[in-house]
Amino acid sequence: MDFLDKLVLPQSLEHITLLHFITVIVLMLFVPFISMVFGGAFISLYYNRKGKSSKSETHKRFAKDVIDLVTVNKSTGVVLGILPVFVLLLGFSQIYHLLDYAPVKFLFFAFVAILSA
Repeated sequence: MDFLDKLVLPQSLEHITLLHFITVIVLMLFVPFISMVFGGAFISLYYNRKGKSSKSETHKRFAKDVIDLVTVNKSTGVVLGILPVFVLLLGFSQIYHLLDYAPVKFLFFAFVAILSA
């Protein structure tokens, strides 16, 4: 985690305020998108299992339509799912630059997990 400290320069108060606004905007995009993806995935899994157990083609088709609607395409997943976490990682590393207990470590591990997923 020392490499993040080398990337970050001490910032002025105006820059920290700007980082807070950027963080809010990024979270306003990230949280609804991820919530929509998780909700759509759960609904799709539920109806896919229901379609397999009842052998209903309608349930299976509905499950496929839901997951296709939610996960528009791969580039949308990268732009609205992975890129905001990277921006938050860089923003929080600048906000919490000189703290002993930096939550940036946890966000870095979350970024690695999201990237691998």
